[in-house]
Amino acid sequence: GQHETGASISHVFSSSGPDTFEVQVSDQGGYTETRNFTVDVGLYVAVAANQTSGLGPLPVQFSSSVLGGSGYSFNWTFSPGHYSLEQNPSYTFPVGNYTVRFLVKSANGATGSANISIQSLPPPVSFQYSTDLNITQAFHFDAIPNWDAKGPYNMSWSFPNGQTITGMNISYRFPVYDELNTVIATFSYGDGKTWTQYLTVRMIPAVPVVAFNPPSIIPTGTMLSLNASATSPDSSSFSYSWDINGTSESGQSVLYYFQNPGNYSISVTVTDSLGASAVVYRTIEVLPQGTNSSIAISYTRDANGPMDYYTVKVLSTSGIIAVEAFLGTTPLNISEINSTYTASGELAYFNLSMDQRDYPAGTYGISIVAFNNNSQSNHISIPFSVTSQYSSTFSLADIIAFFGGFSNFLIIILTVGGLVIAYASLRREDNPDVIVEGTSPRGRPEKVVLKGRK
Repeated sequence: GQHETGASISHVFSSSGPDTFEVQVSDQGGYTETRNFTVDVGLYVAVAANQTSGLGPLPVQFSSSVLGGSGYSFNWTFSPGHYSLEQNPSYTFPVGNYTVRFLVKSANGATGSANISIQSLPPPVSFQYSTDLNITQAFHFDAIPNWDAKGPYNMSWSFPNGQTITGMNISYRFPVYDELNTVIATFSYGDGKTWTQYLTVRMIPAVPVVAFNPPSIIPTGTMLSLNASATSPDSSSFSYSWDINGTSESGQSVLYYFQNPGNYSISVTVTDSLGASAVVYRTIEVLPQGTNSSIAISYTRDANGPMDYYTVKVLSTSGIIAVEAFLGTTPLNISEINSTYTASGELAYFNLSMDQRDYPAGTYGISIVAFNNNSQSNHISIPFSVTSQYSSTFSLADIIAFFGGFSNFLIIILTVGGLVIAYASLRREDNPDVIVEGTSPRGRPEKVVLKGRK
């Protein structure tokens, strides 16, 4: 109902949406023409942010005000693919420059928009650090100030165990394994300014070290105990899986019967409790066992307490490629002392030490097998006696046997007990069976009489 005159006017529309107004023009001759015009009145929109510039990643809280409509719908676009439908959202901007666009639409179809610029500045320092190393390796941490960060600079690195190290470039070895480790990096620069960033450092388990050293050559028909062991700086629990010529076995120690001659491929895979694994491959050559006369084997034995020392002499006209020792299914550690070539062939001496304390009492046979360059072999059996005195199962029965039977053992116990009681009785000053006659100037007895005793 508002009426205005003049060729140019100003008018404030009180609501948004389409609005119609009439324009009437009259000339001096009294001619009049009237026309209607429709304008689309938009919404009034204003936006603001709690901060528009700062070190990134930059968190920003936005606010908006809208006039001229009702039943609004909102749409914020922060960067391609990142938006919000809230009226007053928040968003964290990575480093970079951004133009944030705000669009609003009312229920009557009126729209409005506004833009705001955000500047997320790069941090004053960047970090380079090691990752995917294990507990045995040193992790390196480097702080690199950006060109616009003013000095002086200083760095502190705080680790999960509470230790803090200072320096722009440091090395650190984690004392315990943890897959993900948080390191707090605090950079000091300029006039007392600081910048803190939380770094996530990933560790990997250390690969187990596997020990598996079977004999390289054995005779056919050998039942061999295959034993492996493993160590790791960050685990003490291991599982063992074997592949013996295509046969699968499990366990730290397995028995296998090498029935036929040939080369046997053996692998043992060790996996620790953290999932790290290692594989060791070995080949055992199995040769026919014989009594080839071209190979002569003899031995001598020396004993020292529980230790038995064997010196094995091997003479072969066709050379010597291996000498192995076995106690049942267990390979023994036999080591070469020296080897020479004579007119009769190769002459070699080997050392074998046996500790009786490792075995129960009894007599055992140690098998010595020697192989020559023609894949021929010879073997002997050496007796190994473990006495009850040194055996690993030494018991009261062994003590009684040592003294020649139960009767002798009982007599010795009673005799020793009687002597101890008599000695204690004689030492008593008020003993009624002891008479002290005469004393020396120092008060010591010169004569002691036992009443009624010889």
